[in-house]
Amino acid sequence: MSARNWRWKTTLGCFVSMGCSVAVADRALDRLEETSVAIEQVLHAAVEQYFEAWSSADIGAYGRSFHPSAVIHHRDKRGRLRRMMLNAFLDGQRAAHAAVPGMVEVPVIIEISHDAYAAQARVHWQLVADQDVSCGEDHFQFSRVGQDWKITSLLFYESPCRAPE
Repeated sequence: MSARNWRWKTTLGCFVSMGCSVAVADRALDRLEETSVAIEQVLHAAVEQYFEAWSSADIGAYGRSFHPSAVIHHRDKRGRLRRMMLNAFLDGQRAAHAAVPGMVEVPVIIEISHDAYAAQARVHWQLVADQDVSCGEDHFQFSRVGQDWKITSLLFYESPCRAPE
């Protein structure tokens, strides 16, 4: 239910039951909106931390972004989908950084949607490796684990570069 519908139904319910005031309903809605903003800020920071850890080749910190049971999918340039479990994926990232030191990947556009327990993030990124620049998309599925948000699924692939919005 949208915040607007929730406000309308709560307000109507208050008038019908005479059990609460509009001010009480407005305060409850404000707390709900503050919580949503706080969750989005935490998720945005988690995405930023994910890219910072990868770019600094700190695969330990990078790996802690994921839930231990996370599954990673890569779509190659021919459209084939390859599935990897977390440890194999992290080993591949270590090998990539060893082969091409100094790679930097930055988020260009971050889009997040969420509720209290699950979130999706779509991130358009740019990768600089040596003199080469490539771009792509990461599609994350996050799940709330206690007070933390962990990546439970990642799909990534190359795509044309886009300018920040």
